Amino acid sequence: FLNILSDQKHDYEILEYEPGQYISLRQVESIGVLRTDLLDYCNQVYEFCSDFSFFSVRYLRSHGFVHMLDTLGFEDWFYAGILMLDERFSSQRMAGVRILACGKRKFTRSDILYNIVERYGAMETETFIGVLQTDYGIAINRENIVQLLNESMLYYDRIMDKAYLDYDQYFEEV
Repeated sequence: FLNILSDQKHDYEILEYEPGQYISLRQVESIGVLRTDLLDYCNQVYEFCSDFSFFSVRYLRSHGFVHMLDTLGFEDWFYAGILMLDERFSSQRMAGVRILACGKRKFTRSDILYNIVERYGAMETETFIGVLQTDYGIAINRENIVQLLNESMLYYDRIMDKAYLDYDQYFEEV
């Protein structure tokens, strides 16, 4: 069953529009969307995201990406699912949101967190939570983000309640 499901997903015969919920390509075609439109979506995202280390569908939209498929009204899960089927993208799930990257490479949630701190500089926990929610659509509570920060390669100071790239950056601030 899983092999057949995987093959049908890979051929865009079925599309996951919510976790564990599928729609057939025939149903999508009945509203005027063709397989070539799905491939065009992937191509345009690939061209658009080449400057981003990591992104979500929300991140793309907040940075100006628009495609005709956006008018379908599906949730971000659907669009991320289309991208995940394209071999030019890799993905990781974080708090129920699919985070993607251009290129076939393995990455972890720690890599995503590190990238955010690298872009924004040292971040207080509440600011970190806000960036994850606003930029990526990731809703994560304080305990979980602190746990992720502690498990990552970042330096997290619980007294300052702040994440740093490393101990040296922390020491410079203090």
